[in-house]
Amino acid sequence: MMQNKILKDRNGREIKYLGQDEAHKILSLLKGQYHLYAEVLWNTGMRSGEALELTPQAMNYDDNTITVRSLMKKDKLPKKGKDLKNEIMGLSLAVKKAPGSEVLIGKLEQAKKDLSEIEREPAITQYRVIPILAELKDKIVSHCAGARIKRNDRIFPFTHTNAYLVIRKAAEEAGIEKGRGIPSAFRHGYAVNATRAGMPPAVLRGLMGHTNIVSTLVYTNVLEQDAREYLERMKF
Repeated sequence: MMQNKILKDRNGREIKYLGQDEAHKILSLLKGQYHLYAEVLWNTGMRSGEALELTPQAMNYDDNTITVRSLMKKDKLPKKGKDLKNEIMGLSLAVKKAPGSEVLIGKLEQAKKDLSEIEREPAITQYRVIPILAELKDKIVSHCAGARIKRNDRIFPFTHTNAYLVIRKAAEEAGIEKGRGIPSAFRHGYAVNATRAGMPPAVLRGLMGHTNIVSTLVYTNVLEQDAREYLERMKF
């Protein structure tokens, strides 16, 4: 079994992911809709919430793809938001120097209110198309038919909390290290699997729904970093 390398995101937090053997151990202990849900995560790299939103309408059975609504966070504040942040910093310093100034305090409170409203604005809705293997498509079709799931019904009618608890229990039974038997570990495991298979970061970025390529490039750290190995493959 390949040893998992430690990966960290661009903020320095460790990324918990599953290797192939670990994912299969957990999958072997899951049943029914929870098994299919985890299999979708492992085979597509979707976020848990994205998978839970899936309906049969999202499936394209002719070309074996799934259209996903990307539940991504806003990567950056718009210029107006950045300007307000700078204004708040300046007003805060001014208020410290003149704590009794009602005018400055009023401007500071208004700037904070305006920034809060901008931060609450939802990100623009985006969709991405993820290819899947015919085998997974057939399993989804069979599940929807057996459960009589209509075109606009959710394929997985349970909550993220339910999924989290079921997967964590299966992971514990499989002897997976605590903290890695969670839905997001399947998503990150997909990214690692794709990276090791040679998928270009630009392609993986689109499949994962990352707003910033830096989020995708962190997965390349699982590859061998010995420059001599690459040098020997080059032709001059």
